[in-house]
Amino acid sequence: MQFLYSTITYRPTLNYYEAQDQAFIKAITYNQPELILSSYENGIQTLATTLAANKSQDTGLPIDLREYYASM
Repeated sequence: MQFLYSTITYRPTLNYYEAQDQAFIKAITYNQPELILSSYENGIQTLATTLAANKSQDTGLPIDLREYYASM
């Protein structure tokens, strides 16, 4: 029994990162937070968590997220 496999590659016609950036810029510029899928508060918390994870990776030490949340 012989199987033939082929790979199909789909290429997007839209640059999703650019679309996200444009939606975010428009939401800020025109005060329309409904244009983005996350609240501004959630975005700040995600940023704080990401920055803390980066710092932890760089230093090899655990990070207290309260220090990041307090500064935002």
